Amino acid sequence: MQCILRILAWTCIAFWGVASSAQSDCHGEDLRAGLSDVDRAGLRRHLGVQPYAHGNHWLATRGDTALNIIGTLHIRDSRLQAPFARIAPLVEQADLVLLEMTRQEKAEMEIALSTNPTLLVLEGKGLPDLLSEAQWGVLSDAVAQRGVPSFLAARFQPWYLTMLLSFPPCLDMQAVEDGGLDAQILQQAETSDVPTLALEPFDTVFRAFGTMPIETQVELLMASVTDAQDSADQLATLTASYFDQAHQEGWAVAQLLAQRQSTLAPARLDEVYDLLSDLLLTQRNTAWLPRILEAAEGKTAVVAVGAAHLGGRNGVLQLLADQGFTLTRQPF
Repeated sequence: MQCILRILAWTCIAFWGVASSAQSDCHGEDLRAGLSDVDRAGLRRHLGVQPYAHGNHWLATRGDTALNIIGTLHIRDSRLQAPFARIAPLVEQADLVLLEMTRQEKAEMEIALSTNPTLLVLEGKGLPDLLSEAQWGVLSDAVAQRGVPSFLAARFQPWYLTMLLSFPPCLDMQAVEDGGLDAQILQQAETSDVPTLALEPFDTVFRAFGTMPIETQVELLMASVTDAQDSADQLATLTASYFDQAHQEGWAVAQLLAQRQSTLAPARLDEVYDLLSDLLLTQRNTAWLPRILEAAEGKTAVVAVGAAHLGGRNGVLQLLADQGFTLTRQPF
């Protein structure tokens, strides 16, 4: 299950100033190398029917509208230097840059978190009341490794701690707080005086998780606690998939790994997986489309979103193709 939530790191905002890391370097292994022949064959069949399954940079054109669609990684990584060097001129020359979040939304989020604690904090019962003593002990240890004391963790919304546990203890959380390719693109746009626009309100992800029953949130939370090395391996697998420009493969491999490691029954796992995909990918992609079409009409624009949003039948690229755009893969 933690594999699923790792992907959410591509699609969800990072929450500033909540946790610090215990270590500075992660040394994980790309788990794709250990897939069985049967798993590989199933993966090929799955990817064979997914539109736009590969590629982190696509050009979408329709009439006088040209959109450079960039799939981003939300975590700072030195391997982003070369792709950013190729993308930076596109940002400089753009009429508009659209991102999941701009500085305005970040500021609004920080104000909201300081004035409305219920965005992240449970009302009424705390987590120790919702878990068994053994479960609370396991969870307390896991979050403590990520710099969150148990007295704070006891009050957090389960979904937020699940997000936190999607990062291994070894990860320098400054890499999350600094942001990845999104942050670089935003900085370049500001330096070049290119207007920026957010694709959604800052609280979109909060509201999405808020629709999830508390029982499901707790279920996800306890299933997300894994060994520290497993967690590092899962992060390494997803980032390796990203730099291979295989975002749909990363999602599918995560599901395979989740099936092996999850404490949930297979049928329940599929239900939760579908729910997360709908809440955090499909619904947001669909809501972004009119925003993109209206704001970028007749312009040359850069649209930078988490790579998990690009491919698949409900991905941003297919939605644009359905609107008559011609899609051409570009160097990344």
